[in-house]
Amino acid sequence: MIDSALLLMLAGAGSYRFLALGLDHASRFKKRTLEEVFDFVYPVSNQDAETLFSASEEKKVAEFWQARELFREEQHRRMGRAQAYILRRQHNALIIEQWANTEWSDMRKNNLQDEAGPDLIDAIVHAKQAASSFRIASSMMLSRINFWNMVRLVDNWQILSPPSIARLRKAGKIDLLRGYQNVRETALALASFYGQERRELLGSLI
Repeated sequence: MIDSALLLMLAGAGSYRFLALGLDHASRFKKRTLEEVFDFVYPVSNQDAETLFSASEEKKVAEFWQARELFREEQHRRMGRAQAYILRRQHNALIIEQWANTEWSDMRKNNLQDEAGPDLIDAIVHAKQAASSFRIASSMMLSRINFWNMVRLVDNWQILSPPSIARLRKAGKIDLLRGYQNVRETALALASFYGQERRELLGSLI
């Protein structure tokens, strides 16, 4: 019975992922200026990600909530925080990628490669690559979280152990915390071509 339910949930997750990819593809190429970036990114400075995704911190949580039921509930709350962390940063990466894509397309459309120079071109390319890599990795993590949320509806983790939040930090070879830091650094490098004031403003937001 549980196997059938899991298969149905996996099929539903796959359909949702397919639809999400289509919507993501449609939104990725929206033109975005730096001024719009300021308006659309989500502030993330209030989220202590290092602690949330720490294996040692998770061990402390397990030791504190020794009763299995209490630990399951705490892990569910922590997974909700992890989901919020990833969603906010994935959104920001999308906005940065849209901005970098706009810079790239405008430069090529107006034949400004020579005027832009290699430093600006490199900054655009690096921002595009960092944002795209992070969004792919974060999508994998969000799929895992969605799967565990559906499992909890059916099984309430009575058979399966609660998921490790610390393990959500890495998608393949990509460390999400380091990956977002790379998005931030490359975005700030690109913003520096607009002046120190705008660079500092973007830094305060992302």
